[in-house]
Amino acid sequence: MTALYRVRTVFTGVQGSPWLSTMYFLGSGGTEQQAATAVGVFWGAVDARMASNVAWATEAEVVTIDSTDGQPTAVTATTPSSGAGASGSTLLPIVTQGLLRWRTGFFIAGRELRGRTFIPGLTENDNDVGIPNGSITGTVDPIAATLIGSANAELVIFSRTHFDFAVVSSGTMWTSWAELKSRRD
Repeated sequence: MTALYRVRTVFTGVQGSPWLSTMYFLGSGGTEQQAATAVGVFWGAVDARMASNVAWATEAEVVTIDSTDGQPTAVTATTPSSGAGASGSTLLPIVTQGLLRWRTGFFIAGRELRGRTFIPGLTENDNDVGIPNGSITGTVDPIAATLIGSANAELVIFSRTHFDFAVVSSGTMWTSWAELKSRRD
């Protein structure tokens, strides 16, 4: 069994919310609090691009899961992080979100194990004729690299289909807007 930490962030404040974001971290890469803190630092850096009426908070509990079957094995109380958007620009339509694509270089059944993080609450300041402008991609990519490089929180992608995981090696923002249509959480 390899322990993975599941850290969730909830976004509120606008119609269509709450939104939920889930990230996984390798248990041997740090503590539950370090994983929760890394997620808080990530969203704290991204929220400058979000509309001022969007608020976010990491959940106070980090769930440890068994990577071999995806079942929870422990719950640890942590000090949550929270923040709010800082952009006074007009909120993009609520279905329009940024998409951060995570790569691992690890293959299962002939396919690379990849992950995605949707970034809600972005504004017209980041829109350039229907696509994300260079300013938002130039902001998010280094923030993703900082999360990947965190010394005490090793970001992983967990496959619930194959009950396997891989450490994230890179993350880049997609050059098109994304739409989150369903959740499996």
